[in-house]
Amino acid sequence: MPIFQQIGSKGDLGGYMIEIEEMDEINFLAKLLKASKSNDIAVVVGVPNNTLVLKGKSECNSKAAEDRGIKLIEGLNIGSSIVLFKGDLEYALFVKNGGNSPMQLLIDGIVDYLKLKNLNVKFDNNDVMIDDIYKVCACALTPLDNNMYYYAIHISMSVDLDLIKSICTKPMNKIPKGLSDYGITAEEMKNLLLDITNKLIGGKND
Repeated sequence: MPIFQQIGSKGDLGGYMIEIEEMDEINFLAKLLKASKSNDIAVVVGVPNNTLVLKGKSECNSKAAEDRGIKLIEGLNIGSSIVLFKGDLEYALFVKNGGNSPMQLLIDGIVDYLKLKNLNVKFDNNDVMIDDIYKVCACALTPLDNNMYYYAIHISMSVDLDLIKSICTKPMNKIPKGLSDYGITAEEMKNLLLDITNKLIGGKND
C-alpha cells in the first residue's frame, strides 16, 4: 500500500510528479528507470518495507544476502553497495541539465537541519557524518546519457552493523548509524527532503 498517493500534474511540488511509497526490489527500480526518462524533473522517494541491498560497483557478498533471504536491487550507476533497512529513506531526483547545484542544495539542507538538532555534523566525500565517524546519509550524483542528472540520497534510520559488515565487504572507514539513535524520525527527514525539492523546483521554474 502506498504511504502517500501519487501527486499528479497539479500536485504540491510545482506541478511535477512525485511518488512516495513502500518499495520492494521491483517497483523502486522500475520507478527509477521511468523517472530517468523524464523530460525535465522527476522525483521518487522510497521507503523499504524489508531489508534490501542496493548493489553498486563496489564488492558485495551476494551469497551472504541471499542466505539471509535479502533481495538485491541493481542500482543506477551508484558507487558503493548499500544495505537498506525497513524505514530508511531512499530519495532520487532527476533533473534535465541539472549540474552540481541541486545536490549541493540537498546536502546543505540536510547538514543545516541536523546542526539545528545540536549535532556535530559535516559533509565528507559524499557522506553526511556525525562526530566525524558515524555516517547517517550517503549521496551520489550520476550524469545519465540523456542529459539528465541523477541525484541519489540514502538516509539511514536504523542500522544492523553486523549485517552490513557481512554483506558489504569493502573496508569500512566510516561507521553507518541510524538517525533514530538521535531522536530524529523518518517523517521529519521526508518532510525536509520534500521542502528542499520544492525549493529546487521553484528555482527551476523561475
